[in-house]
Amino acid sequence: MKIGIFDSGIGGLNILANMIKFFPNYRYFYYADNKNIPYGTKDYEFIKQNVLIAMDYFNSVGVDCVILACNTVSTMLGDLIIKLYPFKVYKVTPDLSVLDNYERVALLATDNTINKIVGDSNSNLKQINKLQIVKTKELASLTEKVAPNFYYNYRYIRYITNGISTKTPIILGCTHYTFYQDYLESLGYKCFSEINYFKDNFCQEFCIKKFNPMNLTIKLTDRKKINRFFMIISQLL
Repeated sequence: MKIGIFDSGIGGLNILANMIKFFPNYRYFYYADNKNIPYGTKDYEFIKQNVLIAMDYFNSVGVDCVILACNTVSTMLGDLIIKLYPFKVYKVTPDLSVLDNYERVALLATDNTINKIVGDSNSNLKQINKLQIVKTKELASLTEKVAPNFYYNYRYIRYITNGISTKTPIILGCTHYTFYQDYLESLGYKCFSEINYFKDNFCQEFCIKKFNPMNLTIKLTDRKKINRFFMIISQLL
């Protein structure tokens, strides 16, 4: 099976790492629009133009499915991509279903993701009112800047979560933010992210074969950063 994974940068590597861990025999195509990161504050048409270029690439190499590892793209363009392309599309979006189990939940996400969720006519107003929204438009860029030394941003993480009680669970609404999940949990927060899907739905005994690096193709829109990107990949995977 051929699987495409799209992100604006390194955030989707969290998903790629888990996919190759449990499904080492699949063929992977990772596309990072690292030239235009971050997507969180950019115009819809600009994001659409660049994302469709990526989807055309996935279509050209014949992928069976694409994981939209960017929450911003999933919330803004996910339904459109499903209509336009023949491959199966998996959207990575903030899991608001956890609101059913808590009185209040904090959402850390980009401006575009938050604006789409809050402005969606299908949104449950009662659920939205239970959200403590924390906009974090700088965090994705800061994460790219310090990777793989994410601890450089721990002070900033403490700053943006200063107003969140440890009794309030946190939804990490951007794949870049999952690099801080362990740290946030060490501070006493319960976190929800796309990584929980893999932890909750797959078992370690699936990891019976080693992944062949030849089964991974990386495509970057800014090839000037290719050496650093592969250095980060070598440490994260």
